This record gives sequence, structure tokens and C-alpha cells, in this order.
Amino acid sequence: MNITAINGIVGSEKLSIGEISKYLGINISTLRYWEEEFKQFLRPERTEGGQRRYSAENIKILQEIKYLIEVEKYTIEGAKRRMIINRKKEREFKDILEEAIKEVVEKGKDKKEVIENIVRREWIIK
Repeated sequence: MNITAINGIVGSEKLSIGEISKYLGINISTLRYWEEEFKQFLRPERTEGGQRRYSAENIKILQEIKYLIEVEKYTIEGAKRRMIINRKKEREFKDILEEAIKEVVEKGKDKKEVIENIVRREWIIK
């Protein structure tokens, strides 16, 4: 494999479908199937010759799909729904954190109070 332990992928470095298959322990045919089924999340780049090239972000998505299907035992449709929900929660939490940072930095609010508010709001989001 041409990348140090995959976790070291940086910038424009990309991996082939064969390398991804070996690293994740997923058949190439399964990776192709997942690419079709999860196309709203997973879009590896293609070379001029049509070969797939997977980025670090693609690898994270594949790991998420694998976890949902193999560990959590979701169906394909269930995994898609879970991924949509997860992304919505991530956006909501990011918005909460950005608001909290503004409260501390721009308004000089007490950090402890802001953190307590975040925790309360995070429980509501769940």
C-alpha cells in the first residue's frame, strides 16, 4: 500500500479500489455496490481511464457504512437513513458550538455557563 497506515492520507493522495479493499477487508464487488447504493455520500474520483480513486474522506464514509452494516446490523436503507440523521446532528452541533464560541469570545460570557448550555442543548438534539 502506498500510504502509511491509511490514516496518514493527506491532500490529494488517493487510493485504488484494490488498496481500499485490502485495507477495509471488503470485496471489490461490495465496494462497487456500496458506491452505487450510497452515491449521495460516496463519490470516489475517477482517473482518465475510469479507475476509482478514494480520498481520506471516502475512506471515512466507507468505514461508517461498514460499521453500520456489519456491526450495527443495519440494512442498506437503514444505514442510509442513519447517515442522513448523523449528518444532520453534526450540522446542528456545529452550529451550537459556533454560537457558544461567539458568546465566549465576542460577548465575554462565562465559559462554564456556556459549556453547561451546550451540554443541555446536546441532550435535546439526541
